[in-house]
Amino acid sequence: MLLLLMVLQVVNGLTSTLEISYGVLAAEAIRLVIFAGLLWGAADLADLFVKSHRDLRAMRVLLGRIAHVVGPPPSDGQPEPGDADTARGRDALQ
Repeated sequence: MLLLLMVLQVVNGLTSTLEISYGVLAAEAIRLVIFAGLLWGAADLADLFVKSHRDLRAMRVLLGRIAHVVGPPPSDGQPEPGDADTARGRDALQ
């Protein structure tokens, strides 16, 4: 869209009855091309962020399913951090 705007601006600047410096016209065209490139890069980064977030979320779901199937790790006799609360009848998550 910005490249189309740049072409229209150059054509308008060259065919206009008002005089415009060719340097100013070229600078404006280059500025629009650079801005279009920056927007394109930002859009690619946003797309990468969304795709990586979706992959991380899917990995967490799969790891949760595997952990549920495998079950808790065997205890080696060492007290766990929440064991004292569970022994007193309180839920460790409260």
